[in-house]
Amino acid sequence: MRPIASEQDPLRYPLNEIFGTQAHVRVLRVMAIEVEGPLTASDIAKRTGLTVPGAQKSLGKLLRSGFISRVGGGRKHQYEIRRSDRLMQTAIELFQSEKNRYERLLSAIKNEIKNLTPPPHAAWIQAIPREIDEPLILGLLHETLYLTECANNLRTGLDGIEKAFDLTIELEGYTKADISDLKLDGITILYGVVLNKPTSHTRQRETKTMTHWQKDSQLKLMSRKLADIIQQDASLVRRAKDHIDSLLKQDQGTAAGDLMEWRNILDTYSIQRLVSFVTSSSERARRLRQSNPFFAILNNDERSKLSAACDVSNDTELWIFGSQAILGEFPNAPASLRASIEIDVQPKNRPEAVDMIDGALGELSMFHETHGFYVHGILIESAMLPEGWQQRAVAIRDTVSMRGKTGLCVEAHDLAASKLAAYRPKDKEFVRQLLIEKMIDDKVITERIGSLKIESRLCERLMRWVNVTAQELKHRE
Repeated sequence: MRPIASEQDPLRYPLNEIFGTQAHVRVLRVMAIEVEGPLTASDIAKRTGLTVPGAQKSLGKLLRSGFISRVGGGRKHQYEIRRSDRLMQTAIELFQSEKNRYERLLSAIKNEIKNLTPPPHAAWIQAIPREIDEPLILGLLHETLYLTECANNLRTGLDGIEKAFDLTIELEGYTKADISDLKLDGITILYGVVLNKPTSHTRQRETKTMTHWQKDSQLKLMSRKLADIIQQDASLVRRAKDHIDSLLKQDQGTAAGDLMEWRNILDTYSIQRLVSFVTSSSERARRLRQSNPFFAILNNDERSKLSAACDVSNDTELWIFGSQAILGEFPNAPASLRASIEIDVQPKNRPEAVDMIDGALGELSMFHETHGFYVHGILIESAMLPEGWQQRAVAIRDTVSMRGKTGLCVEAHDLAASKLAAYRPKDKEFVRQLLIEKMIDDKVITERIGSLKIESRLCERLMRWVNVTAQELKHRE
């Protein structure tokens, strides 16, 4: 940095002191919009990526300048921003605008990706700029047949975003053949998932179901751990509020009521009262646990603490059923078969963990917002499946969002038989589309229906439906 030719006094030009160094900016950003309440120097160092001595030096300068204040007593000094100062109020608005700008950028990119036809397998932020003039690099995974066209279409859509945000965006295209060579650590998923080539899974492991008492104890442990995290980090409340506000900007249907109830709780409850509510066994607490905003905003370190408490990560296999299980065998299934944004799963060897899945990956979670779909934890016994379905399950390995875990998708004919057993209009339409697209064989599905544990009258009805539908399709050929 070149020497300054002339000095400027801090009374007339206080912004020189406020934004004079990157360390100052990082410290003020954390205190302005990430945390409610005072922080120690070590807390600030951890959140800003500074060393403790570096944070202490910056805090000392800002303290002497009068933009922050020291609060409390004891050996560990705590600091907070002077929110009563008009200049600090403006600085807080500036940091909030910075955050909103980044969220608008991601939203604009996601919208362009979602408009691609046919839709890609996945898209992600591959590299973020380290310097102001470096590009933002995106990755796009698509079928070989469509990659070039979709990449060109996306490139056209990104041109407007580059102009609006005055930045450079580069796009790298990939196909399944490139998956093994991709470095996916640290990427930010914007859309979809990355699937490896499906293989048959023939080995079945016996599951052990927890008792009701054991399951209740597990859930209490998870809630207590979450309560500990909230007590240790006051910024979680602010992040949860921001997450809810972001969701409520869009139509959330019937879920809006629970979200607004959570927002009121976060506005009115003290930390201690909030912690008590999170660990409560009351009916209201159990109801709102399904939309708990804290699960959605935990970072990787916080999630790992929560996961460790529940020991869910010990299970590397998931049963995947419901309509989206079709993607295991047919990852490029027609759009009519991929309409659902819900995936039903159960940890194969730890079925008691379904409740945690709902909290961390369920509807309205950060996972839902990031990937465009959500994961519903539910026992697979709730689905009516043909005998021997376990041996026919199709294994997928999702290298991004499942972090090396294996998904065991119900095979297409078993899935179709299960859907017909429910016999709802949407289920019949799903099976009809499978037959139209020749993704299942009518003779095989008839055999699978015969192995369902259902009444003979219903069995005959389902077989007749398949036969009539198949005959009608053959006559149209």
